[in-house]
Amino acid sequence: MLQQIEEVFRKVFDNPKLTISENTSAKDIKIWDSISHIELISELEANFKLRFTFDEVMGFKQVGDIIRTIKKRQTKN
Repeated sequence: MLQQIEEVFRKVFDNPKLTISENTSAKDIKIWDSISHIELISELEANFKLRFTFDEVMGFKQVGDIIRTIKKRQTKN
């Protein structure tokens, strides 16, 4: 799953060499601002075919938070 998410990050941040880990956060990617965060969430939703709740999005502090939320959602379906 990390690899899938990394592809989304590469697309959103227009950086084909970008690597992420579960500990990656906005402070690790210079251009990760509020606008790119919205685009990132939108791309993740499209890629994983789900919609995050407001509370989920507000809880995303690191990539690991995103992974845990997606996995939790996938096990419910």
